[in-house]
Amino acid sequence: MSHFKFYSAQESPEQTLIVIELLQRITLAISDLPDRPRLCLLLYYIEGLKQADIAKQLNLTTRTVQHDLAKAMVHCHQWIQKNT
Repeated sequence: MSHFKFYSAQESPEQTLIVIELLQRITLAISDLPDRPRLCLLLYYIEGLKQADIAKQLNLTTRTVQHDLAKAMVHCHQWIQKNT
């Protein structure tokens, strides 16, 4: 199951540019994360794994995965706000 709404190729060139720039900022924000929160975020949002499966794979508690995901989302939001 995907957590993202996919972009439509029918959008205007201006909207396409906005999406590309946003994706670049998101990529930079993610790359600025510490390793474990970054890995949790990628496994959850990109790979579509459940939090319990991430916890098992990384030998963490589900609560730790939840904490890392929240930390990652706050970090990315703040990073994008600061660097926009």
